[in-house]
Order: sequence, then C-alpha cells, then structure tokens
Amino acid sequence: MQRKIRPYLQYLIKQNLVYFVIFTAMMLIGAVVIPFFISLINKTSIDLGKARAETSALQTKQRVLQAVINENGKEIDQDLEIISKFIPDSEDYFSMIYALEKLSLSSGFIINNYTVNLTKSDSNKLSLTVTGVGDTNSFLELLKTYNYAGGRLITAEKIGIDPLQQSGVNLDLNFYNEKPTIDPDENLDFQASIDELDDLRAKVRFAIVSDPSAQPAVSSDYPTKTSLF
Repeated sequence: MQRKIRPYLQYLIKQNLVYFVIFTAMMLIGAVVIPFFISLINKTSIDLGKARAETSALQTKQRVLQAVINENGKEIDQDLEIISKFIPDSEDYFSMIYALEKLSLSSGFIINNYTVNLTKSDSNKLSLTVTGVGDTNSFLELLKTYNYAGGRLITAEKIGIDPLQQSGVNLDLNFYNEKPTIDPDENLDFQASIDELDDLRAKVRFAIVSDPSAQPAVSSDYPTKTSLF
C-alpha cells in the first residue's frame, strides 16, 4: 500500500521535532551572535592597530630624544633657554627694550622712540609703535632681521614711511609672551621640532647671559621712552 505524502511528513515532523526546534534556535542565535562577534573582532583589530601605532610613535620619540640627548645634551639646555627668552612666560619691559637696542645696533637703524599701544595689546601680546631713522641699507637690514635678531620673537603689523623723512619710519611691532601648555593628544613631530630649533639657533645673534647684572642696565619703569641711547 502506497503511503500518503502528507501523513508521512507529519510523522517525520513529530519524530524530529526536537531536532527541528534546536536547529531553528541555532539559526536564530547564529543570525544575532555571528554579526556581533564579527563587529567585536573588527573593533578589537582596529584598537590593536591604534595601540601598535601609538607604541611605535612613542618608541620613535624616545629614540629621537635619546639620540639628541646623547649627542647634544648641552644644546637642548641652550634651546630651552633661547625659547624662554624669545617667548617669556610673562612680559617685561627690560627684555623688550633690550631687544630694540640690539636690533638698532645690529642693523644700524636708529630707534629713537616707542609707544605702547594698549588697545592692540593683550595678556599674551604687547604692541608697540616704534619710530626710527636710517638709510636704505640699515632699514632693509632691520626688515630682514627684526623677527629674531633682538633676542625676542617680534612681528610687524604695519610700516609707515614719511616721504619727507621728517619723522622717520613708524613700525607697529608685536612682542609675545605666553606660558607654554602641552596637549597630551597632540601629535608632535619631535624630529621636525629639533630641526626648527637648529634653524632658529643659527639665526640667533645674542649670547645667553645667566647673570642679569652682566646686561646693560635699562629702566623698565615706563612704557614710553624718547630715546634708547
């Protein structure tokens, strides 16, 4: 007698119901768990890659710093002192006036007056209007060297020239001061920084003096002075 198909299927389902339920449950679990584990593996792989990159960067920084310390330990101390003089933690008129005097002596451009611009100054910048006289060569020399030659970081916002040469040349100069801060998340290129310091050291035209008494005495009581000499 030929067995009917429908009753036979029902019989198979009854006999294998447990296996069918288990298989279905495993399929459902797999559909949820497998993507989760794949995502977890990918995230772990990404985190591991970042950790390796950070470790490699730290090792590179350590090698560079160690090499520089071994070869140029004294130069690092000098670099730090140069930076502290170029951009001091707080402004002082002594170093500002001394920088103007150095610029005048090195370029031959006679600076005979300066005035503090309080409206353009802030806690990290002191703005001055400087007036001076000189020939073309001394003026061009001043323009080429004013950023570093005085021993302070200086920028110029405006240069005014009197065509009749009655009052000389007016320059709006900025002196900077700021206490340095370190951002732990900032990615620093130590080798590039060292190269920049080497370049800066080559441009510096002043000798670092540890004893302030060895420098010329310049009054810092007033922000305005009619003559530097």
